[in-house]
Amino acid sequence: MVMTAVVDAMEMMYGQSVSVNANWSFTSGGYPSFDVQSVRLASPHPIYAGSNTRVSLVMQGGGQSVSEPIELDVSVTVPVIVMNQPVAPGSLIQADAVRVTRVSVNSAPANAVRGIAGIVGRKARSRLFAGRMVTQPMLYDANSVVAGQPVRIMVESGSIQIATEGVVRTGAGIGESVSVELDNGTMLEAEVRDDQTVVVWN
Repeated sequence: MVMTAVVDAMEMMYGQSVSVNANWSFTSGGYPSFDVQSVRLASPHPIYAGSNTRVSLVMQGGGQSVSEPIELDVSVTVPVIVMNQPVAPGSLIQADAVRVTRVSVNSAPANAVRGIAGIVGRKARSRLFAGRMVTQPMLYDANSVVAGQPVRIMVESGSIQIATEGVVRTGAGIGESVSVELDNGTMLEAEVRDDQTVVVWN
């Protein structure tokens, strides 16, 4: 029951994909004489992975409850995405380009990508290097453009179409309005047609 209580506390803190190892011992007292039916951890502060001497074990059963301090040492690992191969900025990320590995929760950024579904089919905002962990800011959805991204600008007026190049200055999804800058510094408002093209209506 104690291990279940520890796992519950770690899942509440870090998410349900955690793997937990724990060692604990009573610092005074011990199990109560009544039949313990439920156990939970209590602390004045969130219970993080690692040693936390201010944890109490709250045990309940038969209408009774007792709280005993314990010494708790917890190690927690979480799944993260690591690149198998480099991916260029703007490229669609395929399943064979990534793998899932587990690392200590203390070395995993809070915004680390935790699963395959969170990266495959998305695009790299910047170059992704082989062997590196991936975080959410490194990615963007395939049906959008992001600030700083080079795009093809289509200027359309009736049956006339003119193509040029520019850079997106604000992010937006397909069908939304976006600011783009031409090579000469001129700023235009355009509509996102796809993840590589915007349209200026004239």
